[in-house]
Amino acid sequence: MGTPKKKIRRALNLASLKSGEHFYDLGSGDGRSLVMVAKEFQAKATGFELWHFLYLWSKISSFLHHCSNQAKVYWKNFYEADI
Repeated sequence: MGTPKKKIRRALNLASLKSGEHFYDLGSGDGRSLVMVAKEFQAKATGFELWHFLYLWSKISSFLHHCSNQAKVYWKNFYEADI
């Protein structure tokens, strides 16, 4: 069970995320924050996830929410990513 959407939304509001900015989620889980960033905040979102199941879940979720252009998820260790 991931972080509740209400708490994610509150954190993003506190961060004052604006349209056009880029959000990175290091350990993106099921991708709910990536979808929220893309849909509600109109910002770019990039997530990194190592667990195969959650990576695939994130890919499917971003596709079904029609935000796969703005929300990208990679099956990769974020320590090895060029952010």
